[in-house]
Amino acid sequence: MSRRTPEGLDDSRVAAKSARSDATVGPSPARITWTPDTGGSTSALHGRVEIPARVQEPASAGAVVLLVALLATGALTEGGGLAGIARPAGVLAAGVLAWRGAPFAVVVLGAAAVTALLRAAGVG
Repeated sequence: MSRRTPEGLDDSRVAAKSARSDATVGPSPARITWTPDTGGSTSALHGRVEIPARVQEPASAGAVVLLVALLATGALTEGGGLAGIARPAGVLAAGVLAWRGAPFAVVVLGAAAVTALLRAAGVG
């Protein structure tokens, strides 16, 4: 005669269930959860920590300065030395096209074209 468990299952069903779970080898499949957007915030501390405006403004400016420095380093140097004139001219052309509101593909193709034409002309 089988004995009832607190969940209402008899011993044979519990034994079969535990045998199936014991037979699993390796890690269990990952559980993917989705949380709905809560107002566009990606911060885990949203609502719990308030960053003052006097800190947010310099932090934003610092991010822009770092991006400009990275752009300048990539545009002006190659292998520890100056990259020549063709690459900075291409970056300048891209900047002008972006400033004028050209689509991204036009900006990229314009920069590549200016750089290629100057290199083909031997400007370097």
